[in-house]
Amino acid sequence: MITPATTPSADPATRGRLMPATAGTGTGAGSGIERRRSTRQPVITPGVLRAVTELEQDPTAPPDPGQKVMVTDVSLHGVGFRCDQVLPTDRAYVIEIGVGPLHLTSRLRIVRVRRRPDGAFDMGAEFC
Repeated sequence: MITPATTPSADPATRGRLMPATAGTGTGAGSGIERRRSTRQPVITPGVLRAVTELEQDPTAPPDPGQKVMVTDVSLHGVGFRCDQVLPTDRAYVIEIGVGPLHLTSRLRIVRVRRRPDGAFDMGAEFC
C-alpha cells in the first residue's frame, strides 16, 4: 500500500493542515502495518529490468534485452515500479534506473505484484 507522506488532520484545531502520516494508516484493501525498513521516495523515472541468466556462468549466452519499467518509488532497501507484463517472482533481476549523469544499477527480487485496473502491474522489489 502506498502511504502518502502527509495526511489531512482530523483534529478541528489543526483542520486544513497536513500532518505526517503514521505507519499503517490508510483505508480500503491493503491497509495495515508498515513493514518497510526505510522510507520510500516517490520518483517517476524510466528503468530497465533484466533477468539474471546463465550469462554469469556462460559468457557466450546472449544478454537479456530487458523489460522497460516506470520506477515509481525508491528507498535504501527496494524499489517500486510499473510494468506492462507480470514477471516471475522466483528469479533474480538487475534494474538500471536513471537518466543523465545519475544511474543506479542493483540486483533485486520481486516481492509484490498487484494488477492495476488499466491492465499494467505495480511491483515491489527488494535489493539483494
